[in-house]
Amino acid sequence: HIALGENISLNNETWYGVNLNGKTFDGRGHTISGIKQPLFGIADGTVKNLVVSDAAIKETSTGTPVGAIAGKTSGTFVIQNCYVNGKLSNANDAVGGLVGEVSGGTTSVQVQNCVVDAEIVNTGDYINKSLAGGLIGHSLVLKLRLKNVLRLELSK
Repeated sequence: HIALGENISLNNETWYGVNLNGKTFDGRGHTISGIKQPLFGIADGTVKNLVVSDAAIKETSTGTPVGAIAGKTSGTFVIQNCYVNGKLSNANDAVGGLVGEVSGGTTSVQVQNCVVDAEIVNTGDYINKSLAGGLIGHSLVLKLRLKNVLRLELSK
């Protein structure tokens, strides 16, 4: 179990998205601001009670899906009580407000009580990969459970 004790600003900081590895990340209602890449590269486990503000993720590499919470998922992944704002863009793979891609090794994804108020843009033309979604950019898995979620901006 990992829990935030206070707000964190990653503005002008280098951040390397780690893997969640089945753990729970509890933001305790705190804010992580200024991320420039997904909080988690690959996520399985739980992320809850977190605000991600002023996200500024711009990806141009092929094969790198992006979302504010996770680039990709695996195993079982749960997102609860999260809020995201900012701008997320990708030129060569999927982009979503919360998760870029629900990958093939994922058994299920549950998203509950979340709001995405962010600009989501995909400028690519890569067949079957240049996808954009308000919550999830692309899913290779049918076991998605969404409850009480809201998307406020348009995806392009």
